[in-house]
Amino acid sequence: MSSTNILHRTEKNLLKTNIQTQQEAEKAFAELISKSKNDKGFEGILIQKQLKGIELFCGLKQDQAFGPVIMFGLGGILVEVLKDIAYGICPLSLKEAKGLINSLKGKKVLQGYRGLPSVDLNVLAKILVNVSILAVKEKFSTIDLNPLIASDKDINIVDIKINQGQT
Repeated sequence: MSSTNILHRTEKNLLKTNIQTQQEAEKAFAELISKSKNDKGFEGILIQKQLKGIELFCGLKQDQAFGPVIMFGLGGILVEVLKDIAYGICPLSLKEAKGLINSLKGKKVLQGYRGLPSVDLNVLAKILVNVSILAVKEKFSTIDLNPLIASDKDINIVDIKINQGQT
């Protein structure tokens, strides 16, 4: 479900996962439409492939003192529970991006801990660098990539929100 009014769809039961059949898809679609009928920010139903991997987040905000600041950490509920977030001033160099990644207390999760996929940290660092450059060049007020799903093969942006202009 896509809405300009709802930031956390999971808590509002507006996210359906593990859909295996057309019947399950039709039921999920009908439920989401029904729950969304009173939402003035409702934009539609977003359908996408379900990915497996480690959830990450990357965000950007404008700070009055420092300008664009990038935030990065383990995503999903872990970001709210652990509050293990790394911050950097934009634009980042590749070395600074790798430093952000290595500063996380939960960085072992990214290295294939206990059977989890090992994330390509070079690709992850390049994503952080590119978001930080985009923040400076385009002067976005906020960027929210949440979640990114990282597996041993690739890193995919599942949801993105961007606000244009300085705040």
